[in-house]
Amino acid sequence: MGNMDHLDILLANCFGIGELNHTFNLSNGNTIMIYAPNGTMKTSLARTFLCLEKNHNAADFIDETKESSYSFSLDGEKLKSSQVYVYKTEDNQIEPNGISNLEVNNIKSFVSSSQEETLFKSILEPIDLILDDLNKKFNQLISFGKIDFHEEVLKLYKYEGILAKYDSIYNVIIESKGFDSSDCNFSGVYYNELFDKHGVSAKYINSHYNELINNTTQRKRVKVDGQRRWKRLCEIVDSNSYIRSKIVDLDSLQREYLLYFIKRENVIASRFYSVYEKKREELQDIISKVNKDTLLWNQVVSFFYSRFHVPYHLQIENKAAALLNQDFLRIKYLHPEGEIKYKSKEHFLNFISTGEKRAYYLLINLFEIEKRKASQKKQIIVIDDIVESFDYKNKYAIVEYLAELKQCKNFILIILTHNFDFYRTIYSRLGVKNAFIANRGDKGIITLEKGKYVRDILKNELIKNAHNTKHMIALIPFVRNIVEYTKGASSLEYKSLTSYLHMFKDTKSLTLNDLYSIICSTIFVEQNKMNDVCGNYYEELNKEVITVLRSEDEISVTNKLLLSISIRLKAEEFVRKSLPEQFTKRIESENRYSYLLFDEYKRAYPQDIKGCSILTRVLMMTSENIHLNNFMFEPIIDLSLGHLKDLHEEVTKLKEPI
Repeated sequence: MGNMDHLDILLANCFGIGELNHTFNLSNGNTIMIYAPNGTMKTSLARTFLCLEKNHNAADFIDETKESSYSFSLDGEKLKSSQVYVYKTEDNQIEPNGISNLEVNNIKSFVSSSQEETLFKSILEPIDLILDDLNKKFNQLISFGKIDFHEEVLKLYKYEGILAKYDSIYNVIIESKGFDSSDCNFSGVYYNELFDKHGVSAKYINSHYNELINNTTQRKRVKVDGQRRWKRLCEIVDSNSYIRSKIVDLDSLQREYLLYFIKRENVIASRFYSVYEKKREELQDIISKVNKDTLLWNQVVSFFYSRFHVPYHLQIENKAAALLNQDFLRIKYLHPEGEIKYKSKEHFLNFISTGEKRAYYLLINLFEIEKRKASQKKQIIVIDDIVESFDYKNKYAIVEYLAELKQCKNFILIILTHNFDFYRTIYSRLGVKNAFIANRGDKGIITLEKGKYVRDILKNELIKNAHNTKHMIALIPFVRNIVEYTKGASSLEYKSLTSYLHMFKDTKSLTLNDLYSIICSTIFVEQNKMNDVCGNYYEELNKEVITVLRSEDEISVTNKLLLSISIRLKAEEFVRKSLPEQFTKRIESENRYSYLLFDEYKRAYPQDIKGCSILTRVLMMTSENIHLNNFMFEPIIDLSLGHLKDLHEEVTKLKEPI
């Protein structure tokens, strides 16, 4: 297997992606990491890969008249469906008939042995041919429709197991050797006249036995749905003394009819007996081997339960039957302490939590992924937000597993996420070189730019550029937190920085020079560009915001911080103008200044429904962002720039209440 150098992706009108044309350079690593804000392209790309895996056509859900197409090439060769596996969840399974057999497909293909399955089928093939001949003869005793002899034997003798239909006939043939059929008289009576598929004759016989046997006068009063069948039963009893004498015990009569048939077709029955007897032990040995051969299953299950913590276990109930193509795969769901009995897969999935359900799908996917590890073919493994709903313990177990998958030389991992914390974790833990951030332009055109913010954003983005106005302003929340921890909330520096973040009486007179001095005295920054810092803080902030409003950079933390600060200052300025000065001055020292300010406005002007709604959104969308979520900046990256722009416009247009 040669090295993998490049992966080409070309999509047009695929599930909301208008266009995506990108070449990934794989010479520096086999893992591709893409961060995509919600609604950008993440799920759409995974769905398109899934279409390739399932040999489906893609579609544009927004405008179905658009022609959709996709092309995936690895080192210049078109990818085959067998080379792609998309990590499956309950949300992304697609089948032509709308039904997913994810568990069956993944588990069966992983633990089945094609060698045993092929041998098993080859042994049964000549036996099935004889059985077909026996069934053809039996259907000569059926007046209409078709009834297989082995099905009747199974119903009557209640045999179970993989070889049940063969064992049942084998034993009936043995039983027939001691059966004297000379007294039997089934002449002129079709089998299904007495023992039909739905048991209608049996129902009539059991319900109206006295009328049938003893009282011909009252037969006419019997009301049944099938008068024709009832009339025929009466005729049989009247004309056949043997059946009349035996009909009180239908099971015994049915057994005699089947044995009578075997005696009648002794040549075919003997042939079946002879061939099956020779192969029976060999077939049982194959079944025993398949049932014992659980090494691969145990490896995956043991790996899963050693890494992940979930309150359930899975068992295959009918392993040999399913793997030898004699039955559907049935999985049993067990609670380890035994106090909960899951009645079905649906009951199990409804009972467990969302995180536990995600872990269940992880286990099911492990089977297919582990099977593909052994393949020498180049494989694309697409994983879309695998950590959603997991607790931190299981999240890091997943990261560890992905790191192991990265070591598989025949794998190309494409990891998609809208969780920036996970994006940064994968980048650092797996040493990913191909990290990208997705941007969505006009007409759904998707571009992928080299990943940023994967390292310390405060050091490498804000502090490094602290002499620039926008980065200096974006640093205010961080520096204010540092001051709070080192000098306390009552310090002069803390109070000054608070004025930069809230609209107080002195906010519009603050300078960038004073701000820069506080920053330099609190954290280490290069001060050789000190002279570049000048101007009024509030005016310079507004100038920077104008530039931000023209930007299409959906990721920039600096832009979103500036916009959030500006939104809150404008909202607070609007409210201060509408409330008494003594109230606003009194609450300036309160920690929950914005909340108290906006809450008072809502009490004073409940009729301003629109304004109150906008202020609520200001609190929801800006407060945590401005404080960088205690040095964690992921929430502000995940926040849509478009939403902040819209909110800024609405706040700017707020009108004082009448």
